[in-house]
Amino acid sequence: MSTWWQDARTILVLFLAGTVSLYAISVVLLGPMTEEQRADLTLPYTLDRAQRLGSALVSFKEQHVIRTLVLHALVCLYLQAYAIPGTGVANILGGALFGGVLGYILCIVYTVIGSTILYYISELFGRRIANRLLGKRLTDFRQWLHDNSDHLLVHTISTRMFPFCPNWFINVASGQLRIPLRVFVPGVAAGLTPYTFIGVQAGTILSELNSLNDAMKPHITWSLVAVALIGFLAPYLLKRWEKSMSTCLPEKPQDPATRSL
Repeated sequence: MSTWWQDARTILVLFLAGTVSLYAISVVLLGPMTEEQRADLTLPYTLDRAQRLGSALVSFKEQHVIRTLVLHALVCLYLQAYAIPGTGVANILGGALFGGVLGYILCIVYTVIGSTILYYISELFGRRIANRLLGKRLTDFRQWLHDNSDHLLVHTISTRMFPFCPNWFINVASGQLRIPLRVFVPGVAAGLTPYTFIGVQAGTILSELNSLNDAMKPHITWSLVAVALIGFLAPYLLKRWEKSMSTCLPEKPQDPATRSL
């Protein structure tokens, strides 16, 4: 068996263990749920289903706050750690269950922790399979790191705000290339703030939405535009500032012995 298949088998075992554990814990946590509430526990692939799911969980939370908090945390971590689509829905439910402020704080914390778990899965168990399946993209990402090493945190935040490559790939590649956690963690928190904020904001008015566009109120839209522009312009402005500073610095005095030659 080839070595990259050994990595794939290890990751598959981790995924299955996480899936089974999440299912078992969910069954326990949702034990007190009524039959009426269980009827609305469906995959929220439409807005109507998302509203019914949110209504059922909000009703359940009124009597079981801790159970709801733990379940939401585990689902968010599971989705992030295994790069499974659905974090946007988890953010919406976070806003519906816990409000705008607390919902945002919880969701961004879960995003950071889940992304860090994926970082370590990639670093510890995924080197050979990543090189096998993502070799060219990893090479390009390594070159990008080299070209932007002066202000890596700012560039990382900008890249996550403008997802030219998927967020899951940045997490995997960061583990492969061992980007320092002091750069990785704030990069995730700041770079994914706009998307998390939009989802949580939509959740706070989930029952009133006719479409997800209703969550984008004018002041929210302009705030996100401002954040995006800052993220886009920051690397350019930093380079300009460094260049101007280098031209303003006085030249080192020439050594007298050298001057006489």
